[in-house]
Amino acid sequence: MLKTILCATFFVALILCLPFTQAALAQTNNSALTLNGADSYVDLGVDNRGITNQLTLEAWIKTDTKSHDHIISKYDRDRQRGFQLLIQNGKVCLAGRDGSGMYRTSGYSNTVVADNQWHHIAGVIERGVWKIYVDGELHNQQNTGFAAAALNSDFNLLIGNYYYPQLGNHFYEGSVDELRIWNIALSEMEIRQHMCSAVNPNTPGLVGYYTFDNSPGGLILDSSSSDIKGHLINITPPNAFVPSGAPIGDISVYRYPQKWDQSLELLDGEINFSVTKVSPQIRGFHLYKVFSPPASTSGIDNHQDVKEYYGVFKVGPASAKYKVYHKKPLAACGTTLYFRQNNADNTWEQVADTTGAPMMFYTTAENYGEYAVTNTSNAETIAEQPVELKACSNDQITLDATTEKATAYTWNNGQTTPKLTVSAAGTYTATVIVNNCPLVRTFTVIKEDCPIIPDITVPNIIIPNIITPNGDGKNDSFVVQGLEKNTMEIKIFNRWGKSMYHTARYDNSWSAAGLPDGVYYYQLTDPNTQKVYKGWFEVIR
Repeated sequence: MLKTILCATFFVALILCLPFTQAALAQTNNSALTLNGADSYVDLGVDNRGITNQLTLEAWIKTDTKSHDHIISKYDRDRQRGFQLLIQNGKVCLAGRDGSGMYRTSGYSNTVVADNQWHHIAGVIERGVWKIYVDGELHNQQNTGFAAAALNSDFNLLIGNYYYPQLGNHFYEGSVDELRIWNIALSEMEIRQHMCSAVNPNTPGLVGYYTFDNSPGGLILDSSSSDIKGHLINITPPNAFVPSGAPIGDISVYRYPQKWDQSLELLDGEINFSVTKVSPQIRGFHLYKVFSPPASTSGIDNHQDVKEYYGVFKVGPASAKYKVYHKKPLAACGTTLYFRQNNADNTWEQVADTTGAPMMFYTTAENYGEYAVTNTSNAETIAEQPVELKACSNDQITLDATTEKATAYTWNNGQTTPKLTVSAAGTYTATVIVNNCPLVRTFTVIKEDCPIIPDITVPNIIIPNIITPNGDGKNDSFVVQGLEKNTMEIKIFNRWGKSMYHTARYDNSWSAAGLPDGVYYYQLTDPNTQKVYKGWFEVIR
């Protein structure tokens, strides 16, 4: 778990944007506030922060208390103004008075949250409607019909307590993280969007933002523009903070579908981190990514490979299963997937790996979990895309699976050489062993009738599968041996199918100038015979 900032637009395949730099916003610690339920709490002062008739309170909590505890309150019972986000008999509720003379509540959540698991709770007041959300779902609401609510009061805003002389204290026992106070009413979509990623401290309406990641001199810092610090009461900093297990990342995506007919994907560059095969009992899902290594890498081999990690948060029964999917195009053979439950868990365990495929699956029912990936092999990358070759009906064609560092080759006809000469159309596969990892290459041969054109010599050409444009004068350009210069059309594409180079008269001079190392695809066309040569090659400097 890490706390920075998210901007996201959601589709089935979700597009992410980050309008603020990671370096400027990343937190140095990942802590939660923990209170003992006996006498400790936080005093945030008397300021009303512009709260009048609208309000949103939200936080991640972890508790097993069944008593009457107040998570956050600013409530003046005598003047009949203010609000309380509380838990009683294991269920949460937003309550208070709005200046009407009536005590208001949202009603209690329909499930128990005092189960010693992390839950996101949010209380909202808008136009006289009091609402309580748990894990992004609306659990209860009451329409008071009194839209002119007066929620401001002269009482102090407290985390973990409410005190009234005739009723005593209502201390909270448990952990709290990412506590946010808004003087506007957030929608259900906005609550879900912000749940598993930190928010911009300058977001309009955000008037209190407490991450509990830094407490100089026992002060609780406010990351919002209000900058109203809190004070620890009856507890010292060493006892007030614990490693947080709340599922929060730098970017996040979510779905609460009526039916799980598609996966939920977090797409970031080349990497696809997803959940699929989701149980129909699961009502919602969040995925998040942290752009820095975890604080603890215990249990991870080659932990220096871990530059980022991922997380999931499930909304549904504890027994409901799903499948975690991690895919990176051109991932090295030997990639390993590690799991831990959350940031408070110091040890990772291996749960999946890949040999010969750039993807990993792991089936689980965890309510939340975090995942890290390492590459434990230096195996050369092999393109997934099948190579398609066309040849005239009576021609033989040589399939070349030559791969650097390969120790063995096995074709689907049993031949064990790097190259295979065939005369029939069809699909041919070669299993290549590199660093003890089996990598599969596929060739599709298409035969077609070719026109007979008199006085035309069809070149016997040799096409390279690697170039090394490093300036040493050896293999610096894509040279097709046997090709007479300026006689063939060539097209070169990157692995996403984007054109990198095209000329109708190729002169053997293309050297991948200005392009990164990697796998590319070529298509050579003889304008006289219309014969087409397709395949792949690598650029390695």
